[in-house]
Amino acid sequence: MELRGGDIVYLVLKYINENLQSELTFEAVARHFCYSKWHFCDRFKQYTGLTFTGYVRHRRMQLAVLEIAQGGRLTDIVQHNGYDTHSGFIKVFLTEFG
Repeated sequence: MELRGGDIVYLVLKYINENLQSELTFEAVARHFCYSKWHFCDRFKQYTGLTFTGYVRHRRMQLAVLEIAQGGRLTDIVQHNGYDTHSGFIKVFLTEFG
């Protein structure tokens, strides 16, 4: 059975969401799904309307908001979401949410 565009996008998004706390690169995810990185990036944006990096950043920030609302420590939240510094995290957070 051949996977259609929407089916593969679902599997890609599922994979990304299951691995948000890992280092995710579009090259590695493209390789995981047997796509060239250029084809992967083009199709990803076509189906989601976002770049791969933009989608990962957006999802990580959504999870960070949940952790903040649940009273999580900023240091832990920064590390859980793949940022090395508080300032890098805050810059992305402000860009995402204003």
